[in-house]
Amino acid sequence: MTTYNINVAIENLLQHPYHQSVYKTPSGGSLMTSFERFGGKPLNDIIVVPNTDVKGQYLVVSGMIRLETLIAMDHSEVSVKVMDITNENEVKKLIIDLNKQRIKDGEELFHEFKHYRETCKKQKGKGSYYIKMGRELNWEFDKVKTHVMLMDFFKGDGEVVMKKLFGKELNVHKVVKLKKVVEKYPERFNSEQSFDRISEKDFDYNRLDFAVKHLSIDNDSEFELMKPYLKKEIDHVQFSELLNKLGKLKIKIQKHDNSKVFVPILDETFTTKNTHIIKGDNQEVTFTNPFHKKIKCLITSPYYGNKRTYGDGSYTEKGHDMDGLECAIDISNSLCRFREYMENDGSIYVIIDDFKLRKGEYSCSIEYLVIVMKKRGFHLVGRYPWIKDNPNPKSSAGKEMVRSFEWIYRFVLDPRNYYNNHNMYEEISLQSGKEFELKQGCTNHSNKGTTRGGKYIQGHLKVVRNSLDEQTCENVIRGNVANPEDFFRQRGEDKHTATAPIYLTATLILEGSKEGDLILDCYNGVGGTMTSALLLNRQYIGIELNGNYYQQTCRRSQMTEEFIEEFNSEFNYSLAA
Repeated sequence: MTTYNINVAIENLLQHPYHQSVYKTPSGGSLMTSFERFGGKPLNDIIVVPNTDVKGQYLVVSGMIRLETLIAMDHSEVSVKVMDITNENEVKKLIIDLNKQRIKDGEELFHEFKHYRETCKKQKGKGSYYIKMGRELNWEFDKVKTHVMLMDFFKGDGEVVMKKLFGKELNVHKVVKLKKVVEKYPERFNSEQSFDRISEKDFDYNRLDFAVKHLSIDNDSEFELMKPYLKKEIDHVQFSELLNKLGKLKIKIQKHDNSKVFVPILDETFTTKNTHIIKGDNQEVTFTNPFHKKIKCLITSPYYGNKRTYGDGSYTEKGHDMDGLECAIDISNSLCRFREYMENDGSIYVIIDDFKLRKGEYSCSIEYLVIVMKKRGFHLVGRYPWIKDNPNPKSSAGKEMVRSFEWIYRFVLDPRNYYNNHNMYEEISLQSGKEFELKQGCTNHSNKGTTRGGKYIQGHLKVVRNSLDEQTCENVIRGNVANPEDFFRQRGEDKHTATAPIYLTATLILEGSKEGDLILDCYNGVGGTMTSALLLNRQYIGIELNGNYYQQTCRRSQMTEEFIEEFNSEFNYSLAA
């Protein structure tokens, strides 16, 4: 490469297009005082390359601010250093290398990052382009990989997020959280303004999902309503109450009812004689009830914040980015949605446990749930510990003792008038002393769906009665944890690792309902509550989002009802209400 210095007329100097696309040039005059100290000339050379399209013309690859300053000082000719390079790729590399010491904003750093990704991809030799980019940027491998992943996601209108990331207005943790929200609500992010507004450094990104779900970013008035919530100037309860006062949900429903556009119902359902299973999100799915009666008991075990993981153990599941209050509000949204479908003397049983935040302290989600439910018109009338005789062991690396209990909280609308079955142990009397043959079994299941205790369906009321520990306290429920879904699971289907055992849900059903009543579980899982309801001659509705669990529940409902029919036929006994 040949270099030489020449004087060039101002009109024959142009900014190189690639330099212009990567870097900004402020208005002229910013270096004027400095130049005057050194005889009206810059200390460093203005570097150019020949313009291969126009003879005698040169393209500036470094020193545009110096050139603009000389123009402002009325220079008609300037001294430049010519680098005789004509290969376009080499010129691009030269531009980036010559400007490494430049003070840059987030947009310029983002464009440099794009340059390194493009050029390093084309380089031959050992090592991935992440490693090669890391050498250029002096970054660790994982940092490069994360930024490439985010750059691939925030394209087009979303590039404004990456510019703020490189400008240190946002950190990687916040941008990753924003990515999850954009994936969940892509229709909310349809302009550069959407991304620009939502990517403010003083926003609490743990609240972003809830805010974006209910309000539009592009609507000026709705965004102004969203801002104090995201800035933590108001809390979750205040924000939720504000949404309700504005009638946001009612407006949406009214718009839908008034619309003449046909929208097909995409929710899947499965119905048998005594069960109705709905596939979908319990806060959004269309609720259907083929039994023409109101719900007597809602019995459910929701997610426990970040305590539980399902499927492959991914921490991207619902609840893992929530604090205790957020978790309580979201769970109460699911529960309170079914209030209008419940009997006035009905109950909501919630099998729940507190969880620890990632920084180590407890979230107090149960306490928050009681407060939120109280604000929404429900009253706490029962609080039972479920003591596990065989809790899952803790590894030697654990800092605390094994937690061997969870809580059951009972909510009702009227604490002076709710159904309570005082004869729960005498409700069913089987002829000839016969009991259901499917046993509780043990917790060691094979992949073939069998246990050492036989097929996994709860025995009769003797087991339920024995699960109440009257020596400790009459309100304590005691027994083994279990994984009864294995009997109904086929090869390749997800294994649910946090099912409520049948004796537990059976105890709650017996206390809060009578034969023929309707039971609902809006976090259906694999249908443990359903099995208890069917064996105790109740009807059941379940709502489940996970497709594998939905299929297992459908299969389980058929097999359980067939078993009950065979039992009734064999012993000439009817469980019909």
